[in-house]
Amino acid sequence: MIITHIAINFRYSIYSAGLSQLKLHFTPASKIAAAHVLIDQTYALTFLRCQDHKMTAKEKSIYYFGTAFPMWLVWQLGTAVGIFGGSLIPAHWDLKFAITLCFISLLIPMIKNRSIVVATCFAGITSSFTCHWSYNLGFLFSIIVGVLAGGTYTKASLRRESLELL
Repeated sequence: MIITHIAINFRYSIYSAGLSQLKLHFTPASKIAAAHVLIDQTYALTFLRCQDHKMTAKEKSIYYFGTAFPMWLVWQLGTAVGIFGGSLIPAHWDLKFAITLCFISLLIPMIKNRSIVVATCFAGITSSFTCHWSYNLGFLFSIIVGVLAGGTYTKASLRRESLELL
């Protein structure tokens, strides 16, 4: 159970690394608030918007909270509906695929360069072979394989470019 929890929530480490690249302007208190309201959709919207638009650190932080708070509130309300009304949904409705579709919709706009294509392909192919692993360890392993593959491709590309300059 603990390993599954770590594996599933490992994505927040990835989100943190991605957001740190954006150089958001956070005080210690706002950093705690930002961590509390971080959900998948907030990360995706903020990361894409801040990469595509020239914004100051303060504007990026305002954008982050402007997307985070409404989505966090909807997330909380949806969770409450699930807690109190979830038993009304028939058991034969398999809603697991909806989660997959949600993550695919977040992933597609982020595929902007070859390194990300490599990472995505390696992680996706690996996950198709490891999805049966216990405790969702295949999920964690697939992330690691994708990150290593994308990083290796980036490093090789940079090395190739530097050799061409010589």
